[in-house]
Amino acid sequence: MDKDKNPLVGIAGVVAVMLVAMTLALALFAQEQVWVLSIVAPCLAFMGIMLGYYASRKK
Repeated sequence: MDKDKNPLVGIAGVVAVMLVAMTLALALFAQEQVWVLSIVAPCLAFMGIMLGYYASRKK
C-alpha cells in the first residue's frame, strides 16, 4: 500500500459497499426482512471504526 493512501478511506469504502450490497439484496429478494439492516448497519459502523482505529495507530 502506498504511503499516500489513507487506510480509513479504504475501510470506509469497503464497509459502505458491503452495506449497499446487502441492502439491495434484501430489498430485491426478501423485502419483509429489511428490518435486519437496522441491527447490521450499526454493527458494521462499529467494526469500521475499530478497524480504522487499529489501522491508524502508530507502530
